[in-house]
Amino acid sequence: EFKIRSALECTGDDLVCPISFELPIDPVIAEDGHVYERSALQAWFERLQREAGREDFRARSPITGKPMRTRMIPAIQIRQMLERMVRSGAFHGDKAAAWEKRIAEMDEVDEWRRQAAAGDANMMVRVGIVYVNGARGFAANDREAFGFFKRAADQGHPQGQALAGFHYLTGRGVDK
Repeated sequence: EFKIRSALECTGDDLVCPISFELPIDPVIAEDGHVYERSALQAWFERLQREAGREDFRARSPITGKPMRTRMIPAIQIRQMLERMVRSGAFHGDKAAAWEKRIAEMDEVDEWRRQAAAGDANMMVRVGIVYVNGARGFAANDREAFGFFKRAADQGHPQGQALAGFHYLTGRGVDK
């Protein structure tokens, strides 16, 4: 058991973003082969660009200092593994604090979705707003948002009617 726990700790340490010092919520693999939190690496590149000026900008690896391009590849399997490891309790503490918060938010929205599916118009509106804003671990999705607002509107919910009407008017997630 000690060997397993030790291996898990090392794995967690290996996946910590070298810029943010946390397990990445939106992990990407950079050209230098390392895993980073997307927003931390973007901020790193932006800082280098500000310091060098636009014409002289040359991206460098935060770890090696060697030149590299700014291309970032989403690390989907790493993100899924990190979520599983945090949910299981294998990764915890300061390194996993951001993940623990994100998981709690995603679980809360899942509960709202269950209540919306059971017919709660207030929850339909709440979930729709999550999709409009791309919040709580969910990507912005106007079509999903409209679907929730429309279902609430069909039940006569005033805010659902207003938001569905706005989406019809602007063509967000539905034909104008």
